[in-house]
Amino acid sequence: MTTLSGLKVLIVDDIKDNQLLVERYLQKVGVQDMDFAENGAEAVEKAKQETYDCILMDLQMPIMDGMEATRTLRRIGYTRPIWALTAHALREEREKCLAQGFDKHFAKPLDRKALIDDLELLHRRKQSEQHA
Repeated sequence: MTTLSGLKVLIVDDIKDNQLLVERYLQKVGVQDMDFAENGAEAVEKAKQETYDCILMDLQMPIMDGMEATRTLRRIGYTRPIWALTAHALREEREKCLAQGFDKHFAKPLDRKALIDDLELLHRRKQSEQHA
C-alpha cells in the first residue's frame, strides 16, 4: 500500500468519535496533515483559509449541515474534492449528494478500503501534477 503522506485532509463531523475513527484510518496509511471541523460553517471558513486535497464531510450537523456547506463552497468557487460521509446508504441520497456538489458519497459505517483506495487515486493524481 502506498503511503499517503503529503495529502492534506479536512475531516468535518460533529461527533468526535467519528472524527477520531477517520483520523485513525488516515494515519494508518501515512496521512499526517489533517484538520477538523465540527459543523459546515466551520468547514467553509477553514476551506477559505487553507488548501485541502480533500474534504470529508458529514451531512447531518448542527449550525450548517454538509449539504449547505458544500453548496456554499461550490458557489464561492471551491473546486477541490468534497466527499460525503453519511449514515444514509440509499441510492437517492447518493444522487442528491452528487447533485449538490459532492464528488463522492461514502455510507457509514465507512468502507475503509474504498475510502483509502480513492485517497490513493487522489494522492497519485497530486504526485503526477507536481512532477508535470
